[in-house]
Amino acid sequence: MECCGIDIESLMLAIQLQREDLEECEHAKKGKHREGEIIDSEVALQVCRQDLEEMATLISDQALCISIAKAVESDALLIAEAKAAEEQAASDRALALRLSGNPQATPTTNNTKTNEKKRPADHLDDASIERFKLMNRFESDHAESSSSAASHAPPETRECIACTDRFPAPALLRSPCSHEYCRDCLVGLVQSSLRDESLFPPRCCTQPIPIETGADTVSQQVLEMATQNGWQQCKVCKRVVELEQGCNHITCKCKAEFCYVCGERWKTCACPHWQEERLYNRANAIVDRANDAAVINEAARQRRVEQERLNLIENHECTHERWRGRPGPRECEECLDIMPLFIYECRQCRIMACRRCRYNRL
Repeated sequence: MECCGIDIESLMLAIQLQREDLEECEHAKKGKHREGEIIDSEVALQVCRQDLEEMATLISDQALCISIAKAVESDALLIAEAKAAEEQAASDRALALRLSGNPQATPTTNNTKTNEKKRPADHLDDASIERFKLMNRFESDHAESSSSAASHAPPETRECIACTDRFPAPALLRSPCSHEYCRDCLVGLVQSSLRDESLFPPRCCTQPIPIETGADTVSQQVLEMATQNGWQQCKVCKRVVELEQGCNHITCKCKAEFCYVCGERWKTCACPHWQEERLYNRANAIVDRANDAAVINEAARQRRVEQERLNLIENHECTHERWRGRPGPRECEECLDIMPLFIYECRQCRIMACRRCRYNRL
């Protein structure tokens, strides 16, 4: 291995020479100051010695790691060759037994395939080794001729589907549709999906790209809380949805449609479209925000509540084509922002929305 153009032996020799120089300086300074007094030159010598020891440890560790890596790589090749020879011998023996008419002989092809399925880590280890080679390149301690260096085959490269640059194969991530992404493009795609909900979940050719993560205890706690409160989770983007008003037909932000009661795709279950409690709660809320809500009698109020209940059922899939203005301050029912002066109200379903949500969200 070379570090800054210097091989390990030369580096260790240089460190040893500097150690000897430090010892000479320390001996030369003994007895030239009062006992217990700390001078700057001694502190400098101590810091220099500490730096030398840390560098020596680092170089030794690097040399050991490279030695282990080379041993693992060479041993892996030997083990693979021995394994292939053993399997070939077993296959030849089984074939000879079958040809001899031995009824107890069993073919080994299926067993071999079964064993390969039981050991997916073999392929994972090979891929990991290739990635480690890319991340931890090391040069030979010895020089080589130009003809020898030219004979080395260049590493295989493939194209990133997003930026079209070429990268070594182990540095690319293959999506379910077989397109491959480099690290920077994949990170950019994930970040964009977090900013723009229309891009979530990250996907290629309409197929979601699986992003494996470790154990997420916080998400698990949220799901437990959702179960306790009767909330539903979208089976496409995994969002947790809480329904406070309206029918059981949920259209998620990822555009998936499902039933709030059972979570299945909309119109594939026999669940009721409405829950009367939510329906009356919404109707009461609409009536109570009217300008004359405080002066009407109870009988008139109940008639209005029933009218709003029927109106909600009729317009539960409202397309929000007719709006009217209401003076503020009012809360937008989509983004929950307070509009101090003015807000829009849909004439059909009575939803209140700010200007941004009216034009860009609904």
